[in-house]
Amino acid sequence: MLLTVNAHGAGEYAPWLRDVLLLALAALASDAPDEQPDLLGADELALLAALGQGPAIEEAATRQTLQALLDDGISRTDPRRPAILDGETTLTFGELDASAEETARLLLSRGMGPGDRVGVLAGRTWRTVVAFAGILRAGLVYVPVDPEQPAERIRALITRVNAATVLGSEQDLSRSMLPENVRCEVPRLSAGSGFARSHRAKPADPAYVIFTSGSTGAPRPVLVSQGAVAALHSALAATVYAEAVAPLTVAVNSPAAFDASIKQLIQLASGHTLCLMSERTRQDPPRCRPIIVSSGWTFSTAHRHSYGCSSTPAPRSRCCRACC
Repeated sequence: MLLTVNAHGAGEYAPWLRDVLLLALAALASDAPDEQPDLLGADELALLAALGQGPAIEEAATRQTLQALLDDGISRTDPRRPAILDGETTLTFGELDASAEETARLLLSRGMGPGDRVGVLAGRTWRTVVAFAGILRAGLVYVPVDPEQPAERIRALITRVNAATVLGSEQDLSRSMLPENVRCEVPRLSAGSGFARSHRAKPADPAYVIFTSGSTGAPRPVLVSQGAVAALHSALAATVYAEAVAPLTVAVNSPAAFDASIKQLIQLASGHTLCLMSERTRQDPPRCRPIIVSSGWTFSTAHRHSYGCSSTPAPRSRCCRACC
């Protein structure tokens, strides 16, 4: 019997399709039809193994900390360059530096020390980014929480990580119904006077805590180290952002309480501008277009529940990447 298969248009995947077909036919002709056949050919298995391994991380990257990367990146970027765009407010790198510094001073003045958790009612505004940078500068641990959740759930999450201070906007803090002595509004300054950092973090020190969704029970806190996030930054710079020859404008699609947002926030260490979209905008692609044009996006990453695109004529590989 002669079997002809038209693989026109399959391109580089044609050999894989051939392998799958041959393995499937062999399984059908097998004396053990009830066994689960292996339908991956040798070439496809080799590629999947390589993708699972990922690029090698330089040893130096594993000795870095997120704290040092952010401080160095923010301080060496042109202070006049926009650091944060949120649709209503623009902060330059100079203003971000000063505001993060004041946030660090404020937290340390409240008696907080290395490794202490700081809750953040992480809305899609400049305050979340300032809180992120200020908490890490102080050697503390960033714990983002969705401010749109019920007040009872917010209190439960804050209690779970034993956070003595919660940062946010005045409106979100009031709605959370947290005790007055815990609430702290994120400051905004135009100039600072030196680093407030009293603790130099080490790679093994904690950087942030992200809660699981709780879909199978109560949300659980997951702790991520300084060194792990520094290695993530190095890996992204070598792959997703490898073609960047100048500072980009990076769209922040992911919810701040979702782990994927860290991939975008840490781009401040490379001098990139962050563009935060409102929840309403990110779920409505037609509303994105004027934001894209006015903000001048040059790069957007997206996970499977986010919408990411770019209006620039740069290569697609630079403008839009899927980071699941």
